[in-house]
Amino acid sequence: MTSGPSLPLLECQLQPFEVRDSPPAAGCYPSWVNQYSAPGGQVWLSIARLGRGYLFHFPGLADFTWNPPAGPVACFPAPRASPSTLLHLYRNQVAPMLAAGQGHLIFHASAVVLPGGALAFLGAAGLGKSTLTASFSRSGARFLADDCLMLAEEGDQVSAWPGLPGLRLWPDSARLLAVAFPRRSPKLRFEAAEVHLPTCEVPAPLRAVYLLAGPSSAISIAPLAGAAAFAALSRHAFRLDPTDHPRLRAEFHAIASIAARPLLYRLAFPRDFSLLSAVRQAILAHLSTLPPCSQIE
Repeated sequence: MTSGPSLPLLECQLQPFEVRDSPPAAGCYPSWVNQYSAPGGQVWLSIARLGRGYLFHFPGLADFTWNPPAGPVACFPAPRASPSTLLHLYRNQVAPMLAAGQGHLIFHASAVVLPGGALAFLGAAGLGKSTLTASFSRSGARFLADDCLMLAEEGDQVSAWPGLPGLRLWPDSARLLAVAFPRRSPKLRFEAAEVHLPTCEVPAPLRAVYLLAGPSSAISIAPLAGAAAFAALSRHAFRLDPTDHPRLRAEFHAIASIAARPLLYRLAFPRDFSLLSAVRQAILAHLSTLPPCSQIE
């Protein structure tokens, strides 16, 4: 890690949590203040208030509780939950939610840093954020974050902040990028050093955010502005507690301020790994038409 300015998301992700034996009884769960569902409608995360803190319920996997000032986050795993699953749930879901609840803007986005600034890929799971990030990093860009990206307005620019130095890939993406999968497995996390990806350990000025669209027959990039830009950012933000109205108003104000800048673009491309280089070149060509970060207002 690096010294220097505070890294709220990264510090939160690196905090230890305690594994305990006796989770709350299902009938004792308080009412949920927030829930996240898969495309088919199945709820995979429910969040409830717990004293001054919160309870995170991942059905069939684990419960996490955070109740300051009692100490670190506590984890109550299901019998078959592996240590790697618990670590993933904490670092990629619980920690970003807690950072968002503390007033930071955290998005489901991945990012790399080029000489002109950071570019981010925003979107739902499975659309290619990690694959594009790994592809750019393999081609010389510096890895910044995967799936959890913190953005902050700082003066006349928006800064993209580093996350954990690693990314998660499905087997087909890993093979394409010459990353060896140790076994038949679902999506696995690879440390940046393990797969020899250059990293950026300090905030970088944000050059552009690409909202990944569904499969398309051709590569296209179009600007997003106004309500469309606000909706894209808001839809993909980590949000701890929508019933915390002061925090929600502050979040929407911050998102609206970023959405008002000419930073967001819709990116559509065919889901064909043989065209990945062409997608990367199209993005680079588009970036070459944009003003330097210092001129983005």
